[in-house]
Amino acid sequence: MNKILVGIGIMLIFCGVVLASASNAPVDRTPQYSTIAGSRTEWEIHGGPYEKGQKLVVSIGNPPETMPELTFYLEVWPEELYENKTVFAIDYVNVLGARTPRITLSSNAGGLEVSNSTQLMEIAGTVNYAGNYWVNMTTRTGWWDPAPRPELDLEVIGHDYPYRYLLPIGAGLIAVGASSSILGAAGVERRARLKKKE
Repeated sequence: MNKILVGIGIMLIFCGVVLASASNAPVDRTPQYSTIAGSRTEWEIHGGPYEKGQKLVVSIGNPPETMPELTFYLEVWPEELYENKTVFAIDYVNVLGARTPRITLSSNAGGLEVSNSTQLMEIAGTVNYAGNYWVNMTTRTGWWDPAPRPELDLEVIGHDYPYRYLLPIGAGLIAVGASSSILGAAGVERRARLKKKE
């Protein structure tokens, strides 16, 4: 038995399997946002449909720099399920002279699944109920002019497969490894047959 040849064959098969598996590893693209519905009024919106598990994102216009520092509350709920509303608190504070939003989760009755982070990066959450959603800014002021006009978006994350080029390499290594292992094992059978004839 040609143990070296068989060993090399097994190693090549193993490496080929690893490379072939790696070729199917997806890499997330930068999230894109698809508009589901534009503003219904200056302070609320209704639209969809969303499917359970999708990410709902609310976009609003920027307040004027002259607006006093106020806390705004924004409610999001599935249609006909107001009791399951999710409420975001948005503080617009001045950071280095620029109006900057600070978003926190005020309360959540289960309409959306939202990160438990103390400070959120966006007004968003994973949809727990399929269908249309309502968004309403309960804090309204004449200081915000023009008004925020909320927009409902859907986060879409595509996938790239940057390692696809490894698939033919992996398949080639598997083929060569299998051939080497077969030849190594076949060498034993030939020698055994020759000895029997003698």
